[in-house]
Amino acid sequence: MSDRLSEGRSIRRLLSATSAAALVLGLVAVAPTAASAATGAPEGLNTYSFAGSPKGYGKVQVKNVKLKSAAKYWDALAFVNAKNGKEAASGFAPNSLSKEAVAQLKPGKYRIALQRYTYNARTGKISTKVLGVFGTKSKSVKKGKTVTVRKGKALLADYRTGKVKKQKDFSSKVVLKLRTQIDAGKKLTASLPRLPKGTKVKYQWSFNGKKLKGATKKSYTVKPGQRLGYPQVEVLISKRGYVSGSLGGWSYVRGLKLGLKTDQTIAQSGTTLTVTRAVFNRSTTAYFSWSVNGEYIGNAGETLDVSELPAGTVVAVEGFYFAAGHESATRRSTVTLAESEIE
Repeated sequence: MSDRLSEGRSIRRLLSATSAAALVLGLVAVAPTAASAATGAPEGLNTYSFAGSPKGYGKVQVKNVKLKSAAKYWDALAFVNAKNGKEAASGFAPNSLSKEAVAQLKPGKYRIALQRYTYNARTGKISTKVLGVFGTKSKSVKKGKTVTVRKGKALLADYRTGKVKKQKDFSSKVVLKLRTQIDAGKKLTASLPRLPKGTKVKYQWSFNGKKLKGATKKSYTVKPGQRLGYPQVEVLISKRGYVSGSLGGWSYVRGLKLGLKTDQTIAQSGTTLTVTRAVFNRSTTAYFSWSVNGEYIGNAGETLDVSELPAGTVVAVEGFYFAAGHESATRRSTVTLAESEIE
């Protein structure tokens, strides 16, 4: 197998494995993979868990490995199937509280390669380079030490020494519960189930991807200025003799509701339709989307020329209204073109 692993395969695996990290960083909805999906979190789906392993998987945690990143490159561990030479997964630090790379894998024998992914802005392509291989000074993946993963079991690999030892793992039932939506001024709490005695728990809250200084408790009170934003929490659970567990999630801070004073209307004058804007308790900006007999025709401002439309045509317009700190409001108006007006 080439020491430079297949570029396309590497990136697909990396993106799949890092879906959980994307969830924490915010604002992008990513379909969870089998290895990162959180289950049993009835208070919301905006959570992920690397505590415990999904059914049929095992876990490998790698310590003493430096995963660097910059504007144009990032490092990750590639777990390569020792039997067929194919990359099975990528290992990375699941959140900012964790200094160790984690991967959840199907049972089998694997070699671990430290790889650098570099983005070429000119070509738009991503290349990979092997920086090192677990258990050898060589950069040949084939010469690396094999690690045997068993279903429901956990291993701790020391990248510096090349040693591997068995560890306990937290239950796959350890998941985070977090409200998916909350109002400003309310307290948001990262709720965990009962953990083994002696487990240490660390928290770090962020807002729209930026860490909040001093927000390191299980609860965070949302500020009024954070309406329409996304608070996130990262959680790290650790205990002697266990591989650590990383969890996280995010919520959405609801905006204020616009109070309707006068509803939107639509009127026909000759061959022109004109919208009269809705009036709310706050000044708003708006844009309008038009449709004819149920078919969307685009945005056309507050007026629409209907000179080429026959009488009896049903025209509808949706107005979308926005105000700072408020949820958007939508109003819909409909009119049937009158023959006398068109003529």
